[in-house]
Amino acid sequence: MANIITIITFIIVYLIHNLLFYKILLQTMELKFKNYTVYILSGINVLVAGVAVFLLVDYSVWVYLSIVLVYCSTTVICFRENILKR
Repeated sequence: MANIITIITFIIVYLIHNLLFYKILLQTMELKFKNYTVYILSGINVLVAGVAVFLLVDYSVWVYLSIVLVYCSTTVICFRENILKR
């Protein structure tokens, strides 16, 4: 079992990583919803990745696959169909 410092550090660093990822993505694509959706998406990604990392420790392929699927699905659901801003 991971200690509490490791878990808190993971959550903070991964949340910052997700926020930066979606902020960069917002420069090239448009959201279907409000701008605060980025924070909700980042929180969802942290929860899914945290559960996957800490519960599926021995199955690294499934962890990676679940994280990639969450990124792809949230991008398809929450961003407009036109790929780039005009």
